[in-house]
Amino acid sequence: MARKVLVAAYPVIWVFSVAFFWLLTSGSDAMGYSLLFIWILSPLAIAVISFLMGRVRAWGAGVWAAPVALGLAYMMLPWATFSMGNTIMTGNVHAPDFGMALVAAFISAIALFAGRATAAKRMA
Repeated sequence: MARKVLVAAYPVIWVFSVAFFWLLTSGSDAMGYSLLFIWILSPLAIAVISFLMGRVRAWGAGVWAAPVALGLAYMMLPWATFSMGNTIMTGNVHAPDFGMALVAAFISAIALFAGRATAAKRMA
């Protein structure tokens, strides 16, 4: 059960963030949305989810796919919101920023290490 909740947690947060952008914000909300969702809540969620994934230790070596998956999902968040809005308004298509994926993958990997370390300490 815990595995399914952890796997579903970030996609649910991601969909909520994108829906919030498109349904509940206006042009004057851009800075607040960016700070809250892209720079605070999403990285925090990635760190917590990754920490718990490392602590649960239910995936074995497969858990190391999480930084890649979470990094790619994080990269797509600004693309599905701000870049898509810019594309709709101007017609200019923008590629996702792969630097965002690296940042999120790094956050996830550090949190996974921390989760693994606390799980190993708990088992000892």
